[in-house]
Amino acid sequence: MGSAGFDTRQSPSMAGMAVMWIKSVAPERNRKGVHGCFAGCKGKTVRTWLALTVLLVACFPATGAFAAKVEVLIDLSTQSMMVEVAGGDRYDWAVSTARRGYRTPIGHFQPIRLERTWFSTRYHRSPMPYSIFFRGGFAIHGTNEISRLGRPVSHGCVRLHPANARRLFELVRLYGKAETEITITP
Repeated sequence: MGSAGFDTRQSPSMAGMAVMWIKSVAPERNRKGVHGCFAGCKGKTVRTWLALTVLLVACFPATGAFAAKVEVLIDLSTQSMMVEVAGGDRYDWAVSTARRGYRTPIGHFQPIRLERTWFSTRYHRSPMPYSIFFRGGFAIHGTNEISRLGRPVSHGCVRLHPANARRLFELVRLYGKAETEITITP
């Protein structure tokens, strides 16, 4: 355990990370021998900042727990969606998926493209606000048929309340498509 009560064994290269950060922030010295970004600071101030940096790295080691990730879990049997953001915020929303005669793909996906405003090219140019396309023409998107959420009524897409679709769209845009996982279970 470290002096602050944190297990420093989680990140064996902690000191190396701190040194790399210090070098990246202050890579060269000016004529007076003071690092560039600290040129106006006195020596004690520089040492204080460096000590704080090392302490922060020790307290929050670079582990998978801090990876930016959006996990979207869609359960077709309950017509629900659970969204977890970087192991922190969690949302539970009602959805509508494929009705009888249609299908919503099952499996693990990543977003392919995002469209804030989109209209179906197959179904009467129906509005699909905040679309997150994850497989061909299948998307998670907002719907104006809010009263039908919680029941399978779509042609295969995953419908959400527009406010929830907007929130999810913003999260995927913020964290990135590569850091978003969509899992759909039967």
